[in-house]
Amino acid sequence: MASNKTPWQQPETTAWLESILQEDFHVFEYGSGASTIYFCEKVKWVGSVENVKSWFDEVSRDIKKYNLLNIDYFFKPDSGDADPKFKNGPVDYSSTSGLFGGKNFEDYVKIIDIYPNETFDLVIVDGRSRVSCLKHAQDKVKVGGFVLLDDTDREDYKIGKNFYNESSKWEYKTLGNYSCIWKRLS
Repeated sequence: MASNKTPWQQPETTAWLESILQEDFHVFEYGSGASTIYFCEKVKWVGSVENVKSWFDEVSRDIKKYNLLNIDYFFKPDSGDADPKFKNGPVDYSSTSGLFGGKNFEDYVKIIDIYPNETFDLVIVDGRSRVSCLKHAQDKVKVGGFVLLDDTDREDYKIGKNFYNESSKWEYKTLGNYSCIWKRLS
């Protein structure tokens, strides 16, 4: 499970991560797992949020097992049903994913807001309420930093991708069939 220390990403994404990660990086990830352990061993500091208690507990055990002290790890479950008049918009904090579809993840999404703007060199969006996560991540990334979105093939994420693609502040690149990155230019 999480203790294998290998991110559950496509090979192109993992290769890209290996090419850009630096020891002094600050990374935030929406959705935790093996990548959490991987990042803790590669960069200066990691922030991570998880919504599933059993998975949070498993990753927490690995953090302790490997004596990883360079992490803020948060458990933020859903807070009930999302407002049914919204569907996957940037301010509704809902998820469209299977078991969590129609649930509100406002606390989960907003945990990144405890950090000052331009804190992170990399933000990974691979968890719940991805459109809202993309919106909240924008100002948290340093100039020259990156936002990575996993599962970009999902139509539900198009509105979130447009936040970046319609702005001259961001340069877009695809990684294989299922991930994309934006580099902050200004």
